[in-house]
Amino acid sequence: MQIQLRGNQIREFSPLAGLTELQHLDLSDNPIREISPLAGLTELQHLDLSDNPIREISPLAGLSQLRLLDISRNEVIDITALQGLFGLKTLHLDGNDLEDISTLANLSALVILSFNDNEVRDISPLENLPDLVALEMSNNQVRDISPLLKLERLSQIDLTGNPLDRISREVYIPSLRANRVKVIF
Repeated sequence: MQIQLRGNQIREFSPLAGLTELQHLDLSDNPIREISPLAGLTELQHLDLSDNPIREISPLAGLSQLRLLDISRNEVIDITALQGLFGLKTLHLDGNDLEDISTLANLSALVILSFNDNEVRDISPLENLPDLVALEMSNNQVRDISPLLKLERLSQIDLTGNPLDRISREVYIPSLRANRVKVIF
């Protein structure tokens, strides 16, 4: 079952809580702040909550069937609730207030990850993501990209707008290019 409610004025969606067979839900571009009705939707595989003023994502913690999650352009500062979502393949975290992405180290099934426009400095948790193919991390505070060298499947990366120093570019970028990585900076 799939429901798309993108671009409405929905603030509250508790009537959806009873749709336990729901697999795809798009609530993007609404004024939603509270997402607790999602906690019981344990069959969800695709969830788009982008472009809402959501701060607290703890109701997502039990959604173990999620394969795609988009919480871009919200007000999220803590993604600890995602640490048990081991089946996630695609995760979009763009445009939040994230500094700490250590939780991502547990999400080893990730194939596509984006966290553009945040305040992330340390990307060492990414070295635990062996299946990562595409990584977008523009406009953060990343200086050291050496953790990316362990990602043998990585084929596209966007580093635009990070304070990479000259040494980082000279030392690390050639190694990435040797692995046929498309590098944008």
